[in-house]
Amino acid sequence: MSPPAENLKQQTNTLKAYNEEAASAFNEIRNSEREVDFFVEVKPFVDRVQAAADQWLESAEQWVKTHQPREVYPSQLNDTHENITILAVKAFQHDTKERRFKEMVQSVEYVLNSLLQAVEEVEEENGT
Repeated sequence: MSPPAENLKQQTNTLKAYNEEAASAFNEIRNSEREVDFFVEVKPFVDRVQAAADQWLESAEQWVKTHQPREVYPSQLNDTHENITILAVKAFQHDTKERRFKEMVQSVEYVLNSLLQAVEEVEEENGT
């Protein structure tokens, strides 16, 4: 397995974990009346997600440009980057629309899983 592919898989799995964490935070906030502390909870999470998403986007764009998988497109990568950074903020807002939030979570999950699958297929083709 090439180091860039292994790195991309790790970054993608990190984003999947953040996507799940955002969904969990959304459900917790939605089902409670507690106020969220912006500087203690929201900002640190958003900063972590933003940094991870930025690194992932760079790696994913490079990998997709090099390998040109049939099922993952550059526009999906950009949309996923944008969506996960939006989710990181919206997860903590009481007025977030549940249906739209869950659709974004599913969209992010779909693209991340598609990318992981494409990386694994290329590795199998190359015998790595």
